[in-house]
Amino acid sequence: MSYDIHIYPIELKEKTISENMNLDDVFNYIEKKQNLIAFSEEQIKLLEEHLIYRGFKLKKESLNRKDYSHSKYTSISVMVTPTGVYFNGRGDDVFEMSMTAGEFTYFGNLKGKFGVFDPSNKGWQK
Repeated sequence: MSYDIHIYPIELKEKTISENMNLDDVFNYIEKKQNLIAFSEEQIKLLEEHLIYRGFKLKKESLNRKDYSHSKYTSISVMVTPTGVYFNGRGDDVFEMSMTAGEFTYFGNLKGKFGVFDPSNKGWQK
């Protein structure tokens, strides 16, 4: 079974919370491309630097997408777009994926800049 975690700009998380969206509303909201908020240049830089710090390597790059992989945690894939970061993993690697994604809520200069949405655990990480 596969497991997903999404990272968005903190402004998107704050908007869904300020509008008192329930889980279904948030799912519907983030599925519509026009509702997504682009990362700032600073946020993109922080995202990519932290992925590299955690051992992820750029695997493929196109105009609006960068794909990262990890040599040790081979089931984890990370897709970075202008509006979201999408982690996917399976098996034992899910723990590492969850830890890495969770760091975007509290780790050093990342704190307060990102919202981590965990569809499997029913919403935004605190």
